Amino acid sequence: MLIMHGSVYAALKVGEPMSVRAAAVGRAAGVVYAICFIAAGMWVASALAGHRIMSEVNSLGPSNPLTKHVGGHSGSVAREFPGARSLWLAPRSRCSRQG
Repeated sequence: MLIMHGSVYAALKVGEPMSVRAAAVGRAAGVVYAICFIAAGMWVASALAGHRIMSEVNSLGPSNPLTKHVGGHSGSVAREFPGARSLWLAPRSRCSRQG
């Protein structure tokens, strides 16, 4: 991403032959960045262990993290969105959910 941003800035600030080369490097860096971002998202969704609240969550009670029990599970990051794949694009709060 840094290479992409640097090459865009260079393409805007320098003259011809260098600006064409910088734009080409920026396009290639953008494609590489998109592929790596998608691969990292698939890795997080499938293999990376996430945390899940195992005990009951009392949303009306005091906020005391010592009263909660948390367990780590592989793939639990993606376990929240089984039915609606379009929700993967939007962040979602777990504050009002029961564990």
